[in-house]
Amino acid sequence: MEDSKRKQVLTVVIIACLVLAGLITYVTSRSGNSGLEAFKGQTQWVKCANQNCGAAYELDKKKYLELVQEEARKNVDATGPLPITCEKCGELSIFRAVKCEKCGEVFFYGAAGPSDFSDRCPKCGYSAMEEERKQAQQNRGY
Repeated sequence: MEDSKRKQVLTVVIIACLVLAGLITYVTSRSGNSGLEAFKGQTQWVKCANQNCGAAYELDKKKYLELVQEEARKNVDATGPLPITCEKCGELSIFRAVKCEKCGEVFFYGAAGPSDFSDRCPKCGYSAMEEERKQAQQNRGY
């Protein structure tokens, strides 16, 4: 193939790739929530940190993540978990929570501290993560 023809073919291929990349970017940015659809139908426990409320309830996980993203856009300098608005008291005091599989206690995710399992129940001490890890170790023969 001639050198000039080869350059033309490569130029067309590069332009086609750039157009395709632009089209993909346009289509994915229009959907808005970049992959949150995968969480639709799943649930997330949440709990109110307001001492006068303390409500605990489930939210659709997609909705929860959208609300957290919205708060993150408002508070770009935040360094910790951002609260969302409580459906019961209206305060900006809802955080991610866990419901203990053993005793039913609803508590804040990570309540046991950074050096423990994030789902350890402060009431009964149960951790589903710990149990899964123990089971996996038993299955491997440790």
